Amino acid sequence: MQAPSWVSVFSVGLLGSVVLLDTARAYRPVVIVHGILDSALALFHLRNAILEAHPGTEVYMVAMFQDMKSAWPMWTQVLGFGNAIKNISDIHKDQGINIIGYSQGGLISRGVIQSVDDLNVHTFISLSSPQGGQYGDTSYL
Repeated sequence: MQAPSWVSVFSVGLLGSVVLLDTARAYRPVVIVHGILDSALALFHLRNAILEAHPGTEVYMVAMFQDMKSAWPMWTQVLGFGNAIKNISDIHKDQGINIIGYSQGGLISRGVIQSVDDLNVHTFISLSSPQGGQYGDTSYL
């Protein structure tokens, strides 16, 4: 598989950026939200799998609240990611977007979907996210 034809970084404020990889419009765009103590580029393998299965898909990797900043309050992150995802949704208002949230990114994505008005989200995939809460011993936390 070849590298993307171009990479563009869109600023979304002081906390991060959105990286857009590849530009064809064959499939509905995908937004990937990383998990705790992680970065957007840690899910590059997921982006590659999407492009291998669906060449030409626009994949947005939201590069905000990365690494230690991912431990900031969840609602702060929901607001920040919400602004970035809303901008992406507005670009693709007619067809909508798909969102994949990994781990804590699934919780943040759900918060965005439930709290941001006028998002056009077609499909939300919560990948390894504790949507039903955490069960078991938490003494190690």
